[in-house]
Amino acid sequence: MLAVTFRVAEGAYAIRCEHIVAVIPRVELRPVAKSAAWLKGVFAYRAELTPVIDLCQLIGGYACPERLSSRIALVRCNSEAGARTVGLLAEHMTEARRVAGQAVAAPPVTPLPYFGQVLLEAGEPLQFLDVDALLPSSGLLLSQAETLPKVMAGEKDREPPQP
Repeated sequence: MLAVTFRVAEGAYAIRCEHIVAVIPRVELRPVAKSAAWLKGVFAYRAELTPVIDLCQLIGGYACPERLSSRIALVRCNSEAGARTVGLLAEHMTEARRVAGQAVAAPPVTPLPYFGQVLLEAGEPLQFLDVDALLPSSGLLLSQAETLPKVMAGEKDREPPQP
Protein backbone atom coordinates (compact mmCIF):
# COMPACT_ATOMS: atom_id res chain seq x y z
CA MET A 1 0.00 0.00 0.00
CA LEU A 2 1.09 3.58 -0.65
CA ALA A 3 1.47 5.78 2.44
CA VAL A 4 3.04 9.01 3.65
CA THR A 5 5.31 8.34 6.61
CA PHE A 6 6.41 10.65 9.41
CA ARG A 7 7.82 10.54 12.92
CA VAL A 8 6.64 11.77 16.29
CA ALA A 9 9.27 11.49 19.02
CA GLU A 10 10.77 8.02 18.52
CA GLY A 11 7.70 6.52 16.83
CA ALA A 12 7.11 5.90 13.13
CA TYR A 13 3.64 6.66 11.76
CA ALA A 14 1.86 6.56 8.41
CA ILE A 15 -1.25 7.85 6.65
CA ARG A 16 -2.66 5.96 3.68
CA CYS A 17 -2.40 8.03 0.50
CA GLU A 18 -6.06 7.37 -0.34
CA HIS A 19 -6.97 9.89 2.41
CA ILE A 20 -4.42 12.55 1.42
CA VAL A 21 -5.44 15.52 -0.72
CA ALA A 22 -1.97 17.15 -0.72
CA VAL A 23 1.20 17.51 1.33
CA ILE A 24 2.30 21.12 1.66
CA PRO A 25 5.07 22.99 3.49
CA ARG A 26 4.20 24.83 6.69
CA VAL A 27 2.10 27.91 6.07
CA GLU A 28 1.18 30.86 8.24
CA LEU A 29 -1.68 29.80 10.50
CA ARG A 30 -4.27 31.93 12.25
CA PRO A 31 -4.50 30.89 15.91
CA VAL A 32 -7.87 29.83 17.30
CA ALA A 33 -8.71 31.47 20.62
CA LYS A 34 -9.22 29.18 23.62
CA SER A 35 -8.39 26.05 21.64
CA ALA A 36 -6.55 22.91 22.68
CA ALA A 37 -2.74 22.98 22.40
CA TRP A 38 -2.82 20.43 19.55
CA LEU A 39 -5.01 22.71 17.36
CA LYS A 40 -2.18 24.69 15.79
CA GLY A 41 -4.48 27.09 13.92
CA VAL A 42 -6.44 27.50 10.68
CA PHE A 43 -5.72 28.68 7.16
CA ALA A 44 -7.71 29.18 3.96
CA TYR A 45 -7.34 26.32 1.49
CA ARG A 46 -9.49 26.33 -1.66
CA ALA A 47 -11.85 28.86 -0.05
CA GLU A 48 -12.43 26.58 2.95
CA LEU A 49 -11.11 27.35 6.40
CA THR A 50 -8.93 24.35 7.24
CA PRO A 51 -7.95 23.47 10.82
CA VAL A 52 -4.42 22.14 11.38
CA ILE A 53 -3.78 19.54 14.07
CA ASP A 54 -0.23 19.34 15.42
CA LEU A 55 0.34 15.57 15.58
CA CYS A 56 3.52 16.05 17.61
CA GLN A 57 1.45 17.80 20.28
CA LEU A 58 -1.50 15.41 20.06
CA ILE A 59 0.56 12.21 20.13
CA GLY A 60 3.88 13.18 21.71
CA GLY A 61 3.02 16.16 23.93
CA TYR A 62 5.45 18.62 22.28
CA ALA A 63 5.07 21.29 19.58
CA CYS A 64 6.14 20.28 16.07
CA PRO A 65 9.63 21.72 15.49
CA GLU A 66 10.26 24.28 12.75
CA ARG A 67 12.15 22.06 10.29
CA LEU A 68 12.32 21.76 6.53
CA SER A 69 10.97 18.23 6.95
CA SER A 70 7.92 19.43 8.93
CA ARG A 71 4.94 19.34 6.60
CA ILE A 72 1.16 19.55 6.61
CA ALA A 73 -0.71 16.60 5.13
CA LEU A 74 -4.15 17.74 4.01
CA VAL A 75 -6.50 14.81 4.54
CA ARG A 76 -10.18 14.32 3.85
CA CYS A 77 -11.90 13.14 7.06
CA ASN A 78 -15.37 11.61 6.99
CA SER A 79 -17.76 11.60 9.92
CA GLU A 80 -21.48 11.51 10.62
CA ALA A 81 -21.73 15.24 9.90
CA GLY A 82 -20.00 14.98 6.51
CA ALA A 83 -16.53 15.32 5.04
CA ARG A 84 -13.95 17.96 5.92
CA THR A 85 -10.39 18.74 4.91
CA VAL A 86 -8.04 18.84 7.91
CA GLY A 87 -4.31 19.57 8.03
CA LEU A 88 -2.05 17.21 9.98
CA LEU A 89 1.29 18.78 10.91
CA ALA A 90 4.20 16.44 11.69
CA GLU A 91 7.97 16.28 11.44
CA HIS A 92 10.06 14.13 9.10
CA MET A 93 7.15 13.95 6.62
CA THR A 94 9.34 13.62 3.57
CA GLU A 95 8.02 10.88 1.34
CA ALA A 96 5.13 8.86 0.04
CA ARG A 97 6.25 5.30 -0.41
CA ARG A 98 5.12 1.72 -0.78
CA VAL A 99 4.88 0.16 2.62
CA ALA A 100 5.53 -3.54 2.73
CA GLY A 101 5.42 -5.18 6.08
CA GLN A 102 3.77 -7.79 8.19
CA ALA A 103 0.60 -6.81 10.08
CA VAL A 104 0.99 -7.28 13.80
CA ALA A 105 -1.80 -9.19 15.51
CA ALA A 106 -1.57 -7.80 19.01
CA PRO A 107 -3.69 -5.74 21.37
CA PRO A 108 -3.43 -1.99 20.80
CA VAL A 109 -0.55 -0.25 22.54
CA THR A 110 -2.88 2.60 23.45
CA PRO A 111 -6.67 2.89 23.54
CA LEU A 112 -6.71 5.98 21.33
CA PRO A 113 -9.27 5.33 18.57
CA TYR A 114 -7.32 7.13 15.82
CA PHE A 115 -4.52 4.56 15.96
CA GLY A 116 -5.21 1.87 13.38
CA GLN A 117 -3.25 -1.04 11.99
CA VAL A 118 0.37 -1.63 13.01
CA LEU A 119 2.86 -3.09 10.54
CA LEU A 120 6.32 -4.42 11.28
CA GLU A 121 8.63 -3.01 8.64
CA ALA A 122 12.26 -4.11 8.91
CA GLY A 123 11.63 -4.94 12.55
CA GLU A 124 10.27 -1.49 13.42
CA PRO A 125 6.58 -0.92 14.21
CA LEU A 126 4.83 1.47 11.82
CA GLN A 127 1.59 2.81 13.32
CA PHE A 128 -1.14 3.89 10.85
CA LEU A 129 -3.53 6.71 11.68
CA ASP A 130 -7.26 6.30 11.09
CA VAL A 131 -8.04 9.83 9.86
CA ASP A 132 -11.81 9.28 10.03
CA ALA A 133 -11.53 8.61 13.78
CA LEU A 134 -9.26 11.62 14.33
CA LEU A 135 -11.93 14.36 14.39
CA PRO A 136 -14.39 12.90 16.88
CA SER A 137 -11.71 11.48 19.19
CA SER A 138 -9.65 14.70 19.25
CA GLY A 139 -12.73 16.78 20.03
CA LEU A 140 -12.69 18.78 16.78
CA LEU A 141 -16.16 17.89 15.57
CA LEU A 142 -17.61 19.06 12.29
CA SER A 143 -20.58 20.45 14.18
CA GLN A 144 -18.16 22.79 15.95
CA ALA A 145 -17.00 24.32 12.67
CA GLU A 146 -18.97 27.48 13.42
CA THR A 147 -16.63 28.17 16.36
CA LEU A 148 -13.66 28.45 13.99
CA PRO A 149 -12.91 31.88 12.51
CA LYS A 150 -14.53 32.57 9.13
CA VAL A 151 -12.72 33.26 5.86
CA MET A 152 -12.89 37.00 5.38
CA ALA A 153 -13.47 38.69 2.04
CA GLY A 154 -10.12 39.29 0.40
CA GLU A 155 -8.26 36.84 2.67
CA LYS A 156 -5.50 35.20 0.71
CA ASP A 157 -6.00 31.53 -0.08
CA ARG A 158 -2.95 29.51 1.04
CA GLU A 159 -3.22 26.91 -1.70
CA PRO A 160 0.32 26.25 -2.90
CA PRO A 161 1.10 27.21 -6.50
CA GLN A 162 0.95 24.38 -9.00
CA PRO A 163 4.15 23.58 -10.92
